[in-house]
Amino acid sequence: MRDGWTEWRAADVMEINPRTVGVTDQSPFITMADVSEWGRWARSSSARGSRGGCRAQGGDTLVARITPCLENGKIAQVPREWGAVGGSTEFIVLRAGGRVLPDFVYLWAQSRDTHAAAIRRMIGTTGRQRVGSADYGDLPILIPPASEQQRIVDLIGTLDDAITAVDREREESESTRGSICAAAQASGVSTPLADLAVVSQGKSLPKAIQGSKLGSTPWYKIADMAQLHNVHGYTRAETMLTAEGLEKHGGQLVSPGAVVFPRVGAAVLTEKKRLVLVEGAVDENHLVLTPRQGTDSEVLLAVMERLKLSDLVQTGAVPSLNMGLIRSTKVSWPADSVGSLGEVLGQFRESLVALTASARRLRGLRSQLLTALLSGEHEIPESYDDLMEVAS
Repeated sequence: MRDGWTEWRAADVMEINPRTVGVTDQSPFITMADVSEWGRWARSSSARGSRGGCRAQGGDTLVARITPCLENGKIAQVPREWGAVGGSTEFIVLRAGGRVLPDFVYLWAQSRDTHAAAIRRMIGTTGRQRVGSADYGDLPILIPPASEQQRIVDLIGTLDDAITAVDREREESESTRGSICAAAQASGVSTPLADLAVVSQGKSLPKAIQGSKLGSTPWYKIADMAQLHNVHGYTRAETMLTAEGLEKHGGQLVSPGAVVFPRVGAAVLTEKKRLVLVEGAVDENHLVLTPRQGTDSEVLLAVMERLKLSDLVQTGAVPSLNMGLIRSTKVSWPADSVGSLGEVLGQFRESLVALTASARRLRGLRSQLLTALLSGEHEIPESYDDLMEVAS
C-alpha cells in the first residue's frame, strides 16, 4: 500500500443506515426494481406515501442486502440533487463521513472485492439470505488522500460515460426495431401461430449430464437465456455435448432460425424470447416455434417479442403455457414485403449484438481498472490531471 493510504473499517469512515430527516409522504421512494444491476443512479417510480423502509438522501449509496439482489449487483447511488428519500427495507444505506467522498463510497461498494466480501457474509436460509448492516460495516476499506479519491472517481467516470453512451444507443436501437415491427403489424393480417410455425416442446436434459463440456453441440436450459452472450440469440449453453451424446440422451436438435421461449414457471413472466442462432437442443421448459416455409424468422422473433405471454398463461399455482394454446394464438402478421422487413429487423438485431458486446467489454475493463485503483498499489500519473482539464 502506497504512502498516504490508510485502512479502516467501513463503519469508522461512513455512516451505516444513518438517521435522515425530512422524509415525507411526497418524498421519492426507491424500490428494488428502481435499481438496475450494475447501474449507477437509482430511480424512483413513486412517492413514499405511508410506506416504511430505509431513509437516505442525495449522494448516499444503496446496497441490496438480500439474495439474489446483492449477488446480481443491485448497488446504486441516490442522485446528488435529490433531498431526503425513502426506500426498500432490503437496502443498506451508506453515507460518506469526513475522510471519504460520497462518489468514492459508491465505487468501493460496487468494487469486485467488496461485493464478493459482502456475499460471503450473508446468512440465513437458502433463497432468503441477507448480509447484516453490522457485518457490512466490518468490511475493510483502503482510503487514499482526497485528491487521489477524486482522481479515481474521475477516471472511472470517463468509462461510466462511455458505457452510458453505448447503453443509450442500444436502447434507441431496440426502440426503433420495435417501432418498425409495430408499424408493419398495423396493416397486418390476423394469423394463428400454427399457420406461421410448427409448435413443439423441448426434451428433458438429464441431471447427470447438466453442465457437461463434452462437445460442441449446446443443450439449452432456460437459465441460459440470462447469459449475456445469449441476450440476442442462443449461441452456447452451460451444457455442451457431442452430437452422438445428445442423441443418446434423447435431445432433439432445433434448427437455427427457430424462436424459443419459456413455457412454465416464473420464467414465462419475464417475457424473454430467443432466436436460435447455433443449432442445439432445448430442455422441456421451452416451447419452440420452427418457421414454416415463407415465414421469416427475424419477423417471427420481432412479432413474438411484442406478444405478452403473461396475458396467455393458464392460471394456477404455477404460470404455464401449452402447445395448443400457442398454436391457436393469433398475431398480426405483416402482409407485404416480409423478406425485406426481416432483413431490416435482422440488421438491427445484429447491431444490438455488437453494442451489447461493446458494453460488456467496457464493463469488464471498468471492473479490472477499479480493482487495481482501489488496491492502493498503482499510482495515477500526474499527467492525467492535465488530460482531465482538457477533456472538461
